[in-house]
Amino acid sequence: MEYISNARSDILSEIKVAILSFGYKYGIPINADFVFDVRCLPNPFWVASMREMSGFDREVRDFVFADSSADGYYNSILLTVKSYLDLTGKDTVTVCIGCTGGQHRSVAAAIRLFDDLSKVANCSIAHRESFRFIKEGIVK
Repeated sequence: MEYISNARSDILSEIKVAILSFGYKYGIPINADFVFDVRCLPNPFWVASMREMSGFDREVRDFVFADSSADGYYNSILLTVKSYLDLTGKDTVTVCIGCTGGQHRSVAAAIRLFDDLSKVANCSIAHRESFRFIKEGIVK
């Protein structure tokens, strides 16, 4: 899915894209240029073997995107962000991705978005709720 125009590819490497995963139950980030809701994706929380895992785990990421409709939804997010980057004059763009608790789906989607956008832009990634998993012993 290549959308970025050649005319802007050199400029895109100068744009800073901050990607943030979060949990809706803890509030929506106020500094977002985009907020994407991934609560519609398959939820690993309801799979006993994955409940204590997070989107940092490959098994969780594979589960979240195993269905073609989930993959299609993600690709629409990617295309939206890439299209915006191609048009914007901003130096920094903040993309927030949320699920219910910010543990599984939003982390998985944020990591995938980071991996894809890092090919064309200067990206950073943060997981707002990760301190909750560390405290609860979920993240290793």
